[in-house]
Amino acid sequence: MKRPLAVICLAVLAAACFKMKLAPPDFPVYRQFEGTDCTAAGRIGKIEIKNHYGKNQTVLYLESLSYFQSDQEPFYESKSPDKQKIKSDLPCGLVCYIDGGENEGTPDYRIGEEALVRGRFEAYRAASNPGEFDACRYYRILGISGKLKNAGVLQTGKDYNRPAHLLYRFKTYLQKKIHSYYPQKEAGIMTTMLLGDKTELDREIKDLYKTAGILHILSVSGLHVSLLGYGLYKGLRRIGVPMRTAAAAGGIWIAAYGVMIGSGVSVFRAVFMFCLQMLAEWWGRTYDLLTALSVSAAFLILKNPLYLYHSGFWLSYTCVLAISLLYPCLKVPEEKGNVKVIAVLNSFLLSVSITIATLPVFLWFYYEVSLWGIMWNLLVIPLMSVVLGGGIFTLFLPEAIKGFAGIAARGICLPLTLFEKLCHITEWTGLGTIIAGQPDFWQIAVFTAGLLCFLAVSGKLRYVQRMAVLSVLITVLFLRPRPGFTITFLDVGQGDGICVQNENGNVYLIDGGSSSKSNVGTYQILPFLKQQGIREIKAVFISHGDQDHINGIRELLERQKGGVAIRQLVLSGSKRQEFFDEYRELIKLCEETGTGVYTIQAGGSVTDGGLTLACLHPAGNFEGEKNASSQVLYLSYEDVTVLFTGDVEGEGERRLEQAMEEAEIKNITLLKVAHHGSKYSTSPQFLRQVNPKASIISCGENNSYGHPHEELLERLKEQGCPVLQTQENGAITVSLRKGRMWFYVFGHG
Repeated sequence: MKRPLAVICLAVLAAACFKMKLAPPDFPVYRQFEGTDCTAAGRIGKIEIKNHYGKNQTVLYLESLSYFQSDQEPFYESKSPDKQKIKSDLPCGLVCYIDGGENEGTPDYRIGEEALVRGRFEAYRAASNPGEFDACRYYRILGISGKLKNAGVLQTGKDYNRPAHLLYRFKTYLQKKIHSYYPQKEAGIMTTMLLGDKTELDREIKDLYKTAGILHILSVSGLHVSLLGYGLYKGLRRIGVPMRTAAAAGGIWIAAYGVMIGSGVSVFRAVFMFCLQMLAEWWGRTYDLLTALSVSAAFLILKNPLYLYHSGFWLSYTCVLAISLLYPCLKVPEEKGNVKVIAVLNSFLLSVSITIATLPVFLWFYYEVSLWGIMWNLLVIPLMSVVLGGGIFTLFLPEAIKGFAGIAARGICLPLTLFEKLCHITEWTGLGTIIAGQPDFWQIAVFTAGLLCFLAVSGKLRYVQRMAVLSVLITVLFLRPRPGFTITFLDVGQGDGICVQNENGNVYLIDGGSSSKSNVGTYQILPFLKQQGIREIKAVFISHGDQDHINGIRELLERQKGGVAIRQLVLSGSKRQEFFDEYRELIKLCEETGTGVYTIQAGGSVTDGGLTLACLHPAGNFEGEKNASSQVLYLSYEDVTVLFTGDVEGEGERRLEQAMEEAEIKNITLLKVAHHGSKYSTSPQFLRQVNPKASIISCGENNSYGHPHEELLERLKEQGCPVLQTQENGAITVSLRKGRMWFYVFGHG
């Protein structure tokens, strides 16, 4: 059997995947300690200095916690940290934010020393909407359970990890050199590329690189190892150093580099594989890339099975597999034509191979794929050798010739400027990014099995047949059956955000904003739309101009290019001009992006297939206050009726009752409770009239308004109306199947 060790490692990986699928791990959130003062003791595994609103802030990463106690509820029986009995629910690690930085006279913390820290605990939140980034899971994979804000170090130990701390000091020294040579923005990029430190990376640059499909160049990977490791190894061999000594030096050098920059997935893979290659040189054995790749993956998963949930793990390994297995199947032999043309074509096919292999990973974790990356990588990847090589060269220049290093740094900035220009071209066109949605697990399985079969038989296929097979496999990933008629009440915190999907695939939004979650459009609404594979919104209805109903929509309008297109914005037709003035910014954005702006008032309606959205309030002559003037929509679809009430209350609710009585609307299926469950809305008389079978309240957890109010919940209970709440259940999806209404809750971490 060829590559028996690789087969064993692959079996280990398959068993780990199977176990995770059958028994997914629990990701505790520790929300019971939210906002309480806690004391924790652990080992300092990492130190960062961040600039927070103009002030330096030291960030300590506590690992291997030996003690954790909250003022609210202790984890242990004894009060003495030395005699604690660790319980199974002990947090695995904490991020501690301490005011001040090393250049402000704060204590010189050391890697590996024990520290006793006290601060205000904050939990990383689990995703409460489909498509939303799950911070709890992500940080748990990294061994972090939460953070301590406004923290102070009460006590530190004497012992520490001297080699690791020395490497940390060396990294800090290199960071200072980078900042002395490069402008601020470029310094952040070079620090990320060379030292794996993303704390100073400009958020805009990261988003630009991601949109252009070249985000991978910011990660430390095999190219760094090739330049640093092989550079040292080959250099030593050329000056006559014995092979074993050169191999040992190369392995130790790269291992130290990996420890210094932090062993992320791609770093661990590259360093581990290089060290195996140096070990093969030492023993005089043949190095096999696929075996080394399999061993490193199995080692990583046995150490931490949660990496199976990490996008970086899958991207790092599928890229190498694409280069070593898929690319040879697509590569055009040089004898087929002009050597230079074939070389360019093969570079393109290499990029295509990587895109195909990583496609299921991108769609599963990010729901979209950038086709620009295939073209830009033809230029970016060759230039990366210049950028990294030049960056490493400037780092090792002595301080005495700082002026020369600055000139060299300016030369290195030229490719970085070119990269940014390419990204802006991508952004300007608004094309090249395909929002496909998250595929089902069976699609990933079929694609993977099909690709493995293709690799096994590709040698027997003609080139055209190979391309045809790959096209079919790619098509499998993009299949998206229409979900039918659904309504999703997103958990946007203290606000409203409702998505209606018709059976014909058309999508409508009703409000989208929050007063408790920042950037709700970017981090909650847009990821949901992309996860669902929604590329276009037919219309967005805005009930009224409060920020907790519109600020997320503003973000969607700003991010339309290359994102989700909005065709129409439908505003309330209130007669009061001051209410309409609140929409002025939205209207301006619509004019800039080509989104149509319309108003609707009582009597107006939109019909789409079997769906009807009728406006019941406000009438054109209504002049009530803002909440009372909220747009109220009545949805009917087959036997289902839903009332979306915005924040309507007071006089507006009384006018709504009259309108419903005139239209003979009663006994509705579902009520979106007005004003997030305020006691001043949804009166007993109104409830008796609409008599809903079920109701949903959208509000934020522990909000300052006391929503939903106990009086309101009691009224719903007396009416015999079941209630679902987003702050308890997360996103709530209502689906109509076979004439019955089904409720699905996403969960709330």
